[in-house]
Amino acid sequence: MTNKPYWLLALSFLLALANEADAQPPTPKDEFQFVLGSMRQERLKVQSAVCRINGRYVIRPTNAGEKGFDGPLQIFAAFDGQKRRFDSTRPGWEVDAATAQPHPSGAPGQALSKSKRGVESYKYSDNGKKATYWNVRGGANVEIMPSYGDRRLPFDIAYFDLRALGLYHSLALNSQDSFKVLFDAYASMPSKTRIDRTDPAIWAIHWIFDKRPAMVETVLHVNVREGFTPVRLTVRDRAPRNDNEPWTTIQDFRTDWKQLGDVWVPVNHIYSIFKGSSWLEVTMDIAWEKVNEPLDDDLFNWKSFGAPESVGVVDLSLGNPIVIRDIKPMINSNTKWGLVWTIAGCLFVLVAGYAGLIVYRRNRCIATKTAVTVRDVNNLPTCQD
Repeated sequence: MTNKPYWLLALSFLLALANEADAQPPTPKDEFQFVLGSMRQERLKVQSAVCRINGRYVIRPTNAGEKGFDGPLQIFAAFDGQKRRFDSTRPGWEVDAATAQPHPSGAPGQALSKSKRGVESYKYSDNGKKATYWNVRGGANVEIMPSYGDRRLPFDIAYFDLRALGLYHSLALNSQDSFKVLFDAYASMPSKTRIDRTDPAIWAIHWIFDKRPAMVETVLHVNVREGFTPVRLTVRDRAPRNDNEPWTTIQDFRTDWKQLGDVWVPVNHIYSIFKGSSWLEVTMDIAWEKVNEPLDDDLFNWKSFGAPESVGVVDLSLGNPIVIRDIKPMINSNTKWGLVWTIAGCLFVLVAGYAGLIVYRRNRCIATKTAVTVRDVNNLPTCQD
C-alpha cells in the first residue's frame, strides 16, 4: 500500500492535468476516467478470496393481491485469478416434483414439471478451462461446459464479482457481468458526465441519459480517500425535457467497506430496485474468510458441490454429451414413508382377506346344516376352522 493518502493522489492528478503544456483544465470525463482507473487498480489488488454472505431477499409487489417473496439469502463466493465459484440460495421458484413427467423427447434425465414458490439454489464454478453448473432444487444432472471466462452466463444464479460490489446497477446484475465487462461498460458510457466535489472526500459523479421515453440520471458516490470505494449508486428518472417534473428514484445501492491489510473489501451491501410492479430489496452481510491466500483447486471442481449419488454428471464441454455418472433413483423421506404405508396396507389386505375367508367358510357350513332334512343327518358336512 502506498504511503501517500488517496486524496493527495487525486489532488496530484488534478494539478498534473492543469499544468500540462496547453494549460487546459481537466474535463469531467478526464476526471471520471481517473477515478474509474483508480477503482479498477484498487479492486484488482484482491487477487483471491473466499467469503460467505448472509442476508435477506424480499420482493414486495405494489399491486394488491399479488404475492411476493421474503426469505434468507445465502451466498458462498470464491475467486482466484480467472477461477471463480458462486453458490446462491434465495427465495424463488423451485421445481414441483409432484408434477414431474418424462420429457416428450425421451431423453434420459430430462423431464417436464411445473414450478411452485419455494427456494432457488444454484452452484456454479469455473476453473478457467471448464465451467460447472447445478440446480440444487431440481437439477437431475450436474452440467459441465466450456469455461465462460468474461462472457455472460446462460443461467440465472444472480452472479456478481464481490470486488466490484457497489458498481452493479440492475442491468449489470441481470446480465451477471464479470469484473472486466462491468468496468469496460463504465469506461465507454456514452452520456453527459458531471462531477460534484462539494465533499472533497466523496465525489458524486453524475450521468444524464436524455432519451425517450424517459430521462435517466445515475449518480455514483466514490470515497476517494478510502481506496476509491463506491459507497452509493442511485438511479432516478422523469419525463424527458421536463424540468418541472420531480425525479423518481428507481434504484438505490449502498455499500460499506473495510480495510484488510492493504486492500479494501465490501462488508455490507443494501440495494432496492423497482422492477415492473414490484420492489426488490436485498441486504447482505459479508464475512471474508480468506483474502489473497492460496486456494484449493478442488474448490472450483464439481466434486466439491456435494451432489448426492442420485444426481448424474454430464460433460457437455466437447459438444457430444459424455456421461460421467448416471442418474440413480433415490428414495427420499416422503417416498420411504410412502413405501412403508404401502407395505402395511398390503399386509392389512392379506390378513383381512384370510379372516374373511374363515368367516365365509364358517357361515357357509352353518347354512348347510340348517338346510338339510332329517334323512340327511348322517351326511352332514364337518365344519372346521
